[in-house]
Amino acid sequence: MDAIKLFMLDDHEAIRKGYAWFIEQEEDMELRGEASTIAEADQWFESNTADIAIVDISLKDENGIDFIEIAQ
Repeated sequence: MDAIKLFMLDDHEAIRKGYAWFIEQEEDMELRGEASTIAEADQWFESNTADIAIVDISLKDENGIDFIEIAQ
């Protein structure tokens, strides 16, 4: 079985590192990428894919829901 490919968008580095640690503990999950802004996330998705995106809806100067609408 292929690993579930995850992407994470959160403006707090400590949160991203914490989630990354938990994801690394799972054999069937793989963190493929992460970003702290919608622009970084858009750039990452231009050449990459993920099965699931973990998105902070309350980013510093942005709204994670905007990214979800764009990513669909």
